[in-house]
Amino acid sequence: MRRGGDGRRKTENGRRKKKKVKGQERWLFDLAWTDREVGVCYPMRTTGPNPDSRVMKILVLNGPNLQLLGRREPEIYGRTTLAGIRKLMEARARTLKVSLEFMQSNSEGDLVTAIGESAGRFDGLVFNPAAYTHTSLALRDAIAGAGTPCVEVHLSQIAAREEIRRTSLTAPACIGQVSGFGPDSYGLALEGLVGYLRRAGKG
Repeated sequence: MRRGGDGRRKTENGRRKKKKVKGQERWLFDLAWTDREVGVCYPMRTTGPNPDSRVMKILVLNGPNLQLLGRREPEIYGRTTLAGIRKLMEARARTLKVSLEFMQSNSEGDLVTAIGESAGRFDGLVFNPAAYTHTSLALRDAIAGAGTPCVEVHLSQIAAREEIRRTSLTAPACIGQVSGFGPDSYGLALEGLVGYLRRAGKG
């Protein structure tokens, strides 16, 4: 922890300050979305309990070509960009009072590494493997091996797509799958995951 020039306390995740809410001390604090593919930090502002207490942490993973959302085959994937999906997830995270890290990579290896390193760092994963859904045993094994509860998510209804896209190699290692609801698939997946974790006593 360090102090800024204005004397306010700061954490590695951003700035925080006390705020009184209905007579109770709560904290208004900044979290950071990290896009490891392009090395950009997206600030996320949310309200929650004192950050020194336990806050559920969810990693949102996005696979290859999802950085092209909004202009890639909009008749299938819609016109919402990945940044737009991130904003929708921010709003849902505030409601659910959880923290998120957001990552997109076109590299199978980077995704495998992120999943493998999630154990002990994150309570759960929301994962859109994109085209790797249908090809990657490595990702399937990473999800199973890490043991971090994962919900697979897709914008389109993969069961109604071309035959090659109808089978998911990664889904059997996940606790659930949400597909076909466009950008709302992400929010539904987050809600389902958080509910599952809270029923299991994780937060």
